Amino acid sequence: MFHVYAPSRYKNQVPDELEPYTYYHNDLDDRPSFSVPLFVVMKRFRVIVSTCISVAMLTGIGITRGHFTHIFVDEAGQATEPEVFVPVKTLVDG
Repeated sequence: MFHVYAPSRYKNQVPDELEPYTYYHNDLDDRPSFSVPLFVVMKRFRVIVSTCISVAMLTGIGITRGHFTHIFVDEAGQATEPEVFVPVKTLVDG
């Protein structure tokens, strides 16, 4: 399992028990910031957890439409339609 966090979040904002499921690097200010690993690493994960907006980072590393067999939107009733369309439009094939 991998958890995508927005690069704007800081490492100390994430519970310690979730840290093994994340990826971060030092930014220009030498502060750890979240990111996503390269495509060859990401394609090994069977489950990826993300917000609707942060999931767009996956296309930036080369994950193409149709790569995932299922996309679940947790708490979809609280998300706006445009937010839910980010993962649908970027990751669903067809």
